[in-house]
Amino acid sequence: MKSILFWILPPLVGAFIGYVTNLVAIKMLFRPLKKVRLFGFDLPFTPGIFPKERHKLAESIGRMVEQELLTPGVLRERLAREEVREKIGTTLSDYTDQMLARPLSYWLEERPGDFPIKEILKNFFTIH
Repeated sequence: MKSILFWILPPLVGAFIGYVTNLVAIKMLFRPLKKVRLFGFDLPFTPGIFPKERHKLAESIGRMVEQELLTPGVLRERLAREEVREKIGTTLSDYTDQMLARPLSYWLEERPGDFPIKEILKNFFTIH
């Protein structure tokens, strides 16, 4: 019995320690979302790496998508496909049908977080 524990216990303890350290490391990447202060001092490693560097990460991902995934050639190729053009036409038609089904007064109401359609409509209907 002692010989079995001698061989099984170290890997089990190592697996548990590895699990806990990986859990803590992953949590530290994403949490906390904001800086934590204790007695007037910033705690180290707060906020987490991703929340702290999210703007740089977003710019980097956007640059990579622009340069590698959505090049002008790829966009031209996709837009040249008949099914894509049909889908765009259907989507625009559905959207305009929804817009036209409501009275103009609905679109002139201010709603937080809405697309600024009021300004677009004002500019469109303003005579210069």
